[in-house]
Amino acid sequence: MNKFTIIAIVSALVGMTKAECWSEKEGYPCCTGCDVVYEDASGKWGVEGDNWCGIEDSVCNPQEDTCWSEPLGYSCCADSNAPVLFTDDSGKWSVENGEWCGIVESNEPTTTSKDKSKTTTTTSKKPTSTQTVLYPEYEKIECTPPDEFSYGQCCHGEDIEAYGKCGGKDWTGSTCCMVGTKCNEINEWVSLCEPDPTAPIRPAVHPVGVHGKPWCKPPNCVVTEDQMGYRWGYDPISDSGCEIPEYECYDLINKTWGPQEYPVGTTKGKTTRYYDCCKPSCSWPGKAEVTQPVRQCSIDGKTLLTDFSAPSACQTDVEGISHMCEAQQPWAVSDVLSYGFAAAALPGGESLSCCACYALTFSDPPIRGKQMVVQVTNTGSDVGSNQFDIQIPGGGVGIFDACTNMYGLPAGSNGWGDKYGGIRSIEDCDTFPEALQAGCRWRFEFLLGADNPNMTFVEVECPKVLTDITGCIRKDAKQRK
Repeated sequence: MNKFTIIAIVSALVGMTKAECWSEKEGYPCCTGCDVVYEDASGKWGVEGDNWCGIEDSVCNPQEDTCWSEPLGYSCCADSNAPVLFTDDSGKWSVENGEWCGIVESNEPTTTSKDKSKTTTTTSKKPTSTQTVLYPEYEKIECTPPDEFSYGQCCHGEDIEAYGKCGGKDWTGSTCCMVGTKCNEINEWVSLCEPDPTAPIRPAVHPVGVHGKPWCKPPNCVVTEDQMGYRWGYDPISDSGCEIPEYECYDLINKTWGPQEYPVGTTKGKTTRYYDCCKPSCSWPGKAEVTQPVRQCSIDGKTLLTDFSAPSACQTDVEGISHMCEAQQPWAVSDVLSYGFAAAALPGGESLSCCACYALTFSDPPIRGKQMVVQVTNTGSDVGSNQFDIQIPGGGVGIFDACTNMYGLPAGSNGWGDKYGGIRSIEDCDTFPEALQAGCRWRFEFLLGADNPNMTFVEVECPKVLTDITGCIRKDAKQRK
């Protein structure tokens, strides 16, 4: 067999024993993995290295008394065909009744062909690159070899880019068009892969979008507007709207991140961003029952001020000396979890929220499922109910600005970027003081440029790494949990 395209969901590999297995008697080696692509009277078959191999059922389907996900604290899914929302080294995950569950795979064959030289599948997941794309399913069509089912068509060969030749009289090349296009006959000599307006997703096949605006470039896949099925985002380079390229952005728009480390709250809220360099509100004494107010710094952003009654650099009636400390900025713990600080307006006011911590679970693409744990250090008249204004260098100064003076910026510059919203690209972070550059890049590297994403939140115990930075711990912390 010269070529074989496997279209299946990747599963965890299970090591095979060195003993002889049933397929060796038929001239085929044993598989090292457990992906079933065909089953006949002899047994279950897989393909590795473009060669057929036998799957030893006793190794790949051992009898186990417990579900693999139970030791991890999650039950197994009742439905073995539940949709795969996340895959890690443990296995495949889905969600049932609002909780993560492990999928117990059934090793059922994914093909119905009786000829081991070709197979057909019920889904189209034929990647054209190494990019991970979560493709939607097309309605199944039974194909006659050598054709196989791909993106709603029966075809054979490698994927052809849009407007490439896919058929015609005496044509012997590939007949498979890239996702979002289909092979249309132009004349008896030429058929071309033309965009399919009815396809579940559409690729960016022109230099500009179908409406004349540039395509959004990943990771700038944040949808800001939906117009009759065409989704729009923001292009920071041209400072204008851009059209979301469905194919290139599909993985980011639909990303889920798996079981969260912190609990997922049910209270809905929104996030914004700011960085004004002012003295945090929770740095004033008497705001809440805490071990001490939030730490404050001098104009260098590093030297701690011990007089918590020191006037803020944002006061207009006196010459203020108290500023936000540079250490109070966000950082990523992993691809899915970050820590940081925020201003917040919550029920009960500062007496209940100052120095409390909350787990935010983002609900908007492209960061849906990512989490951030913040300690509340501030409030503000421009912060709405259930709103967390995350402290991000370059996030915009808002109604107050101590950054311009603190860092010797041009008068009237409003810190960095726009007064509300701040800078617009990660390249702008290169102009920041070195101590703030990592926090600035966090917005584009962890948040993927998401613009004020919505989230759900719940109060959690403060991580020590946050209270070590602020020095502030609520005295009622244990009673509140």
